[in-house]
Amino acid sequence: MSFPTPAKIPYDHVLEAKLAPMLLALPGATKIGEQQIVVPTRLGRLRVHIFDDWVGCRFLDDLEPARKHFGVRNIGTAARLNPFSGKWNFEVGADVFPRPKKTRNRWPAAALKTLADIVWREVQDLTVESVAKEA
Repeated sequence: MSFPTPAKIPYDHVLEAKLAPMLLALPGATKIGEQQIVVPTRLGRLRVHIFDDWVGCRFLDDLEPARKHFGVRNIGTAARLNPFSGKWNFEVGADVFPRPKKTRNRWPAAALKTLADIVWREVQDLTVESVAKEA
């Protein structure tokens, strides 16, 4: 499947159309299925599953590096990390501020694009290449 690029993208592809190309540009990132990408990070491989209006991530390897990095009891970003399953999810209602209002049970496209930017920053900060730039 190729990612949609027309000016008017259907609602169920807005988040994917913005986020997927950015993630796939990261070194070693691989598309593994419909709306799924694996990104190598310094905490282990991260599977990113892009849904219509939220992003489900899961660390696939040993979870100890992620637990140490995020801290199990910290608030904020770390609160999303499940220390047992490795799930690290992003949702418009929890992650986009100010919180937009749903219309006909849908988030505004601008909120989905903001969520894509948030996920991109968080994942990009964990990539091996970003660590090399900091050194």
